[in-house]
Parts: sequence; C-alpha cells; structure tokens
Amino acid sequence: MRGLVVLGVAAAIVAVAVSVGWADDDPVKKEKKAVPTLKDLAWMTGTWVEAEKTSVLTEIWGEPQGDAMVGHDHWTFGGKTRMLELIAIEQTAQGLVLNVRHFSRGLVPWEAEKDGPLSWPLKSLEGQRVVFEHPTRAWPKRMEYHRQGDVLSGKLSGVENGKPNVIPFRFKRQ
Repeated sequence: MRGLVVLGVAAAIVAVAVSVGWADDDPVKKEKKAVPTLKDLAWMTGTWVEAEKTSVLTEIWGEPQGDAMVGHDHWTFGGKTRMLELIAIEQTAQGLVLNVRHFSRGLVPWEAEKDGPLSWPLKSLEGQRVVFEHPTRAWPKRMEYHRQGDVLSGKLSGVENGKPNVIPFRFKRQ
C-alpha cells in the first residue's frame, strides 16, 4: 500500500513538472528562437540629427534591401566637415554584422581602418534595441542603438588606452 502512495505522489510531481515545462527537454517541442533579420531593424530607417552649438551630426538609414541596410553619417564642427562615415548592416551566414568605415574630407579613409572597416557581429536584438559587439577588440568593442519614439539614441563603448570609454549619442528624427 505504501508503495502505491509513493508511486502516486511521484506521478503527481511528474504531471505538475510537465504541465509547467520543468521536465520538457524534448528539443522538438522547444520553441525555436527566430533568427533576427534586417527587417527587424527597419525601425532605424530615416534621417536622424544630433545638433549642438557648433556641431551637427546627421545619420541617415535606408530601408533594408536585399542582404544589407545602408546608412551614412556626416559630422560638421564649426561649419566644416569633420567626419564622413559609411555604415552597412549585412545579413551573413553567421547573422547580422555591422560594418563601419570612416573618412576625412576628400573621402580619405582613416589610417586606423586602412585594412578594412570596423565590424561588430550582432549580440542581441530586443524590440527597438540592438547591440553589436566585437568578441576581441577593446575599442570600440560595442555599438548600441535604441529607439524611443522620435529619438534614436545609443552608445559606442569599450576600453580605450586602458580606461573604460563611452561615447553616447542622441538623434532626433527629422
């Protein structure tokens, strides 16, 4: 009789565990996470401007097309071009990758990028927040974007010259 009680209690525990998903290790039943695509970043499209007294930074993102979403920046300081930047988020076999290439006036590539663009693979994407992070580079290690209404904000972060560094930005939709 005692064995039947123990067996009945064990069966009840298993039934509860299965009903709340504790014991469901069947990989066929587990929900697959959707792999992020460029369409998931369509919220970034448009013209975005961050303007201060003597500095204007304009970032423009086009709609996703094919296997890439392309953007560019134009930063003026004191009425003169300080930086031009070409940006592409590409759909690759490994997932989304953010590639950035900086130029001075005359479209002269920055010396630090003479061997190619800076790249960051996708780390996470939740709603209208995306994080790209390079696994080994110290600076810049991480690039983030987050949209709230008509504001696109984010930050470039990592360790520069042995010290943590964060460069925030806050664009308003134009």
